[in-house]
Amino acid sequence: MVRIDPKTATMNRGRFWLGRLIAFAAIAAALGLGGYTLDRLDQQPRTHDAFLYADSVGLAPDVSGRIVVFHVHDNQRVAKGEPLVEIDSGPFDLRLRQTRAQVAALRAQTALTARQVASQTSGAEAAATQIDRARSQLAFARDTVGRLTPLLSKDYVTVQQVDEATTNEKTARDALAAALEQAQQAGQVVGDTESLQAQLAGAQAALALAERDLRNATMRAPFDGLVGGLDIAAEAYASVGHPLFTLIKAHEWYAVGNFRETELPHIAIGDPAKV
Repeated sequence: MVRIDPKTATMNRGRFWLGRLIAFAAIAAALGLGGYTLDRLDQQPRTHDAFLYADSVGLAPDVSGRIVVFHVHDNQRVAKGEPLVEIDSGPFDLRLRQTRAQVAALRAQTALTARQVASQTSGAEAAATQIDRARSQLAFARDTVGRLTPLLSKDYVTVQQVDEATTNEKTARDALAAALEQAQQAGQVVGDTESLQAQLAGAQAALALAERDLRNATMRAPFDGLVGGLDIAAEAYASVGHPLFTLIKAHEWYAVGNFRETELPHIAIGDPAKV
């Protein structure tokens, strides 16, 4: 038979109830903390189903050619207008020189033709004036013959005078015919510069395209951004419309998160969010 000290028994019972009290308090605290956490989650929803996003563009050249220089590398930040890639500009420079020469030649030819047209026009105007003079002389000669012929029978004029008047009329008629023929020929040779001007306009358009191609041989950043997806090197061939790499608008990012439908009532426009 074991004898238990009453004082020891009392201490053991106290420890027993203290332990149970601590356990109950811990459970209550855990339940309270769990309820508080659930309430906070309901009031401030969160999700791990989210990602960051930024606008980007695949940079493709406007001209085709061999890439001679890369000014950037992957993950490099670039500023708007900064050169990125250089395509061999030799063919574009030669084409630019060729179109400039064509424009210069057509301008010179147009100016020469304009001077020729002015000279031809002056000749045609002189021929028209000669026609008027010949018509006046013919009219005067006919008048003279008409006045002298009736006077011949009355011996007021001599036969020689009538013959001279008739000869003058014939000469005036021949001169008028010659003037008309000369005027017709002068009118036929008068040209214009419209065709040359149309050719010049086409050559100037080709020149503008050649200048544009030469400028586009150097690709520049359209905006501030971050280079991504760069997996080619110099000496590769660039084709029009085929992207070489991606440029990301790194100064403006978006956070895209997917939440449960039960959390949507606690999300309102304008609520702050932490990412």
